[in-house]
Amino acid sequence: MQSHSISNGSVRLHVTTYGNPTAAPVILLHGFPDTAACWSRLVPLIAHQYYVIVPDGRGIHRSDAPSDIDAYAIAHLVADVLAIADALAPARPFTLVGHDWGGVVAWAVVSLHPARVARAVLCNAPHPAIFLDALTHDENQLRASGYITALRSVDFERRFVANAYEIPLGAFASVDLTPTEKATLRAAWELPGRVTGALNWYRAATFAVAGGSCDIPLPDGSVPTTLLWGANDTALLISLAERHSTALPWLGVDIHPEANHWLPRTHPEVIAHVLLPH
Repeated sequence: MQSHSISNGSVRLHVTTYGNPTAAPVILLHGFPDTAACWSRLVPLIAHQYYVIVPDGRGIHRSDAPSDIDAYAIAHLVADVLAIADALAPARPFTLVGHDWGGVVAWAVVSLHPARVARAVLCNAPHPAIFLDALTHDENQLRASGYITALRSVDFERRFVANAYEIPLGAFASVDLTPTEKATLRAAWELPGRVTGALNWYRAATFAVAGGSCDIPLPDGSVPTTLLWGANDTALLISLAERHSTALPWLGVDIHPEANHWLPRTHPEVIAHVLLPH
């Protein structure tokens, strides 16, 4: 394991790497309200095969947290991924794995920079354009995504930290986090500006509200991509996965009826099975 500080302009990103730097690179992108620790159960399963690159997203844990909401626009989040790849695996296509918000960013990288990506695996993560379409035309998904309005409000920061982080920890109720995992999350949220930074991802997302806008095109299919979906996700409904199958007929979609939103923490072996030769 090795720690790195990677610069994208004025923002410094904390990245941890595992495995042999000469092996094929794989970048793991976490979601909300998680940190790079999201992948702690997957890394041991794949580090013998890959050079595993695990960043904290901007605004999260050990990465810088700029105060400007515009600093969290998806163009900057995509640029962060490319800066990390340029620094740690220059001139090499990388496999991209993303969960939740990290998967949304991964979709954008695949759409905008397909030549950089060897393969993509997305876990309960919608493409921004498909998510906006669902919010606009699917009342069930719009209702399930009602929490986003709360997350975008200034008041939610107070609610996030209340009662020793009862709300964000409650989001992991089905994961059975260990005491150490809970302590790691609390320590990340307690750092100055990190709760604001995490919530700014939602505040800057024009595609995350009905009637919003999205300038990320659908991918062209040149990057082999697998979409994994826990069917019991109550925030990102299984109908979203079905919507991807219709919009992207070349996409591999793998539904897991027993799983929920937290695939990287509850079913790391499922992701490893996709990534490893067998």
